[in-house]
Amino acid sequence: MKRKILLYVLLFVSITLRGNVYFKHLGKTDGLSQISVISICQDELGRMWFGTLEGLSCYDGNSMTVYKPSQDSVRSFLGNNVDNLVSDKQGNLFFISDYALVRYDLRKEQFSLLKQRANCLHVHNQEVWAAIRDSVFKWDRQKEEFAFIYQLSVKKYITYLYVDDNECVWLGTTDGLYRVDNLDNPAPVCVIPKVNVLSLYRDTKGKMWVAAFRQGMYTIENGISQQFVDEQNFLLSNNDIRCFVEDDEGSIWVGTFNGLNKIDTLGNVSCYKKDTQPGSLKHSSIFSLCKDSQGTIWVGTYYGGVQYFNPQVDIFTHYSEGVGRKDCLSFFFVGNMVEDKRGDVWICTEGGGLNYLHRDSRQFTHYLTDEKSVSPLFSNLKCIEYDEGRDCLYIGTHKQGFFCFDITARKVVYHTEKMGKSLSKIILRGDSLYILSGDGLYVKDLKQETMGYLYPSIRETHRAGSSFLIDSKDYIWIAQHDQLVRINMKMPEEKYIYKYNERGLGKFQVLNIVEYTDGTLYFGTYGAGLYVFNPAENSFKQCSIFDIRYCYNLSVIQGDYLAVSCEKGLLVYHPKTQEMKMIDAENQLHLSAINDGCGLLSCSDGEVFVGGTSGMASFMSHSLFNPSPRYNLYFSSLFVNDKLVSCETSDRILETALPFADQINLEYNENNILDFSRFDLTD
Repeated sequence: MKRKILLYVLLFVSITLRGNVYFKHLGKTDGLSQISVISICQDELGRMWFGTLEGLSCYDGNSMTVYKPSQDSVRSFLGNNVDNLVSDKQGNLFFISDYALVRYDLRKEQFSLLKQRANCLHVHNQEVWAAIRDSVFKWDRQKEEFAFIYQLSVKKYITYLYVDDNECVWLGTTDGLYRVDNLDNPAPVCVIPKVNVLSLYRDTKGKMWVAAFRQGMYTIENGISQQFVDEQNFLLSNNDIRCFVEDDEGSIWVGTFNGLNKIDTLGNVSCYKKDTQPGSLKHSSIFSLCKDSQGTIWVGTYYGGVQYFNPQVDIFTHYSEGVGRKDCLSFFFVGNMVEDKRGDVWICTEGGGLNYLHRDSRQFTHYLTDEKSVSPLFSNLKCIEYDEGRDCLYIGTHKQGFFCFDITARKVVYHTEKMGKSLSKIILRGDSLYILSGDGLYVKDLKQETMGYLYPSIRETHRAGSSFLIDSKDYIWIAQHDQLVRINMKMPEEKYIYKYNERGLGKFQVLNIVEYTDGTLYFGTYGAGLYVFNPAENSFKQCSIFDIRYCYNLSVIQGDYLAVSCEKGLLVYHPKTQEMKMIDAENQLHLSAINDGCGLLSCSDGEVFVGGTSGMASFMSHSLFNPSPRYNLYFSSLFVNDKLVSCETSDRILETALPFADQINLEYNENNILDFSRFDLTD
C-alpha cells in the first residue's frame, strides 16, 4: 500500500500588526542570572526555571535563586549555557549545559553530571526523553540513568524530539522530519524531507507545528494512513521560527527572530515587538516559550530577559501616549469619554485634543491639535456629550468655551463663549442641552438656537460647579465647592440646599453623581469617600466600602455594578449583593494614577474604559469575576535560632529539601520561623 504525504510550506510576509498584551518583565534587577533566556520550564511546586547563557535561575513568584557555574559539581555545575530545561514533576530537573547532560535533584538540592552528551530533551507524561546523536533514550528512575530506546535507521543527527499522546515519536533532524509510530517495529516515516528542524509542538487539536531553521514554519494535520496535510498559510513577522506554545484560549504563540506572533483560533495574526511603549517586549528576538499551570505565558528573549502575561487573567488593555501613532493616544491625561452609535469611542484629553478610537481595529485618530488643520485648535477638553440624532459631539473646554464637532464631516461646526469659557459637564435631553460652566448652569435649545441660564431667578445656579445630574424623578442636582443644590425641574420653586458637613454629608466637595438602576443616588467626594442619598429622611449616609476617600468618577456598568474610580484604582461594587473588587491602578490597569478629571465610560457591549494620568485602560465587565486559577502553597525556607537551615547544613534538621519534607526534627530549645511561598502571578 502506498503512503500518501501531502504537505504545504507556509509562506511568510513581514507584518506590523500590534496586539494589546501588556508584558510584565523579569531582568537583572529581579535577580535573573543573565538576560538571554534560552529555555524555560516549571517544576511541580509551581516555580519557574530559566536557562540563560550564564547559568540557571529559579523564580518562586517573590524572589530569584541563581545557580552559576562552579567547580563544586554538587551545589552547581560546570557549564554556562543552560538549554533544554525539562521537569519530570517527580522531583527532577534535566537540562543541557555546554552539551553536557545535567540532572538537578530538587529534594536533595544537588546537581549531578550524567555520562551522556545529549542533543535535546523532551518530557511526556512525566517521562524524560533524550536524543544523543542519532539515538533516543529514556530516563530510568530505578537505575537513575538514561536507557537506550531507539536508533534512527537513516543515521541523521537528531535536533529535536517530541512524543505525542499516541506514543508516536517525532524526530527532527538536520535533514528532515521523521515519525516513528511503533518503537517495537521502528520504521521511520519521512514527513518533511531536507529541512533542519529547530522545534516541534503539538496543540490540543492534534496539529503539529514545525519550525525549520530559516525556512519558515510547517503545520501538519496527522490524518489516517499516515497522511499529513496542512490547513492554512499565515503571515508572520519573520521567517526564522524558534518556538511555539498554545494558550488556554486555543491561540498559538510563535516565537521568531524578530517578534512574537499570536495566531488566534480564527487564523488572525497579531505581532509583538520591542517598543518604547509601556508593557512592550524588551527585545524582539524570542528564544523560548512556556505555559505554566495557571495559563501564564512565559517568553524568553535574546538580551531582553523574561516577559510574562496571562491571556485569560490579564483582561486589561492599556493605551499609552504616542504622538503621530495610530495605536496610541495623543496625550497622556485622559478625560471624559462617550460612545457613538457605531460603538466607537470619543475621548477628551487635557492637552492633546480630541481622540477617536475605532474599536474594531483599536486604531486612533487625533483631532483638533494639528496646527496644519483648517479646524481650530482645542487641546484641553473637559467634558463631552453625544447627540445620536444629529451624529455630533458637544464638547466643553478649559478656557476656550464650547463647540460642536460634526462626526460625519469631521469638523467643528460652531463655537460660542456665551456661557463661560471653562465647562464642567454637558447633558443632552431631547433638544435641550444643559451646560455647567464657570458661570453657572445654562440650557441651549437646539431647535430654537437660543441659550441662557436654566433658572435666571435662582441665584444658586449662577455659580461654578464640579458636576450635575438630572435624575429619573426630574430633579437636577448641582455639586458646588461648598454645597449641593437640588431643584425640582417641574416646579423650580421646590429647592433644597445641602451644605457640606450637614445632614450626614461629609465636609468635602462632591465631584460626581450617579443614579443606580433602582433610582438610588450615589455621590463621590474629594476626601470623604462615597455617599448614598436617603430620600425618606432627606439625608445622606457614607458607604464604608474598601476604605476609599477620593471618588473621581462614577458609572453604572454591565451587571448592575457600580464603578468608582478612586485613589487606589477602580472599585467595582454591587450594592445589592455586596460583591466587590478593587482593580489596582498600577498593577492591573497599568496606569500610574487616576485623578480628578479622569474619565470613566461603560459601553453598550460591556467594555469599560478608564482614563488615567498616563493613558487609558479598558476591560470587558463580564470578565472581572472569573474564577482565579489555582496555585501551590508550600514552605520555602526555615530559620532555626536565626540561622537558615537546609538539607545541606550540618545540623541534620532537614533530611530533604523543605518543600518536600514530611517532618522537621527540632530540639526543645530550637526556635523556628517558616516562610511560605505561593506562586500566583494572577492577582
